[in-house]
Amino acid sequence: MMMNDQATIKTKHELIRSLYKQRVTQIEVIEPYDQSRADDVTKMAKAMSYRSGRVTVILLRTT
Repeated sequence: MMMNDQATIKTKHELIRSLYKQRVTQIEVIEPYDQSRADDVTKMAKAMSYRSGRVTVILLRTT
């Protein structure tokens, strides 16, 4: 089941619940993000893409 196949996720709780339903083998979190860490994000995505399976990037803006 893909997350984008479901109804629109509107809350952090719904996102977490949806992630638990996925077969996730690795999660990386960069928090808090600022522009000086852009290279870290790119390097992490490249490293993950060398392994088998899909890589999904989720960006959140919170207030």
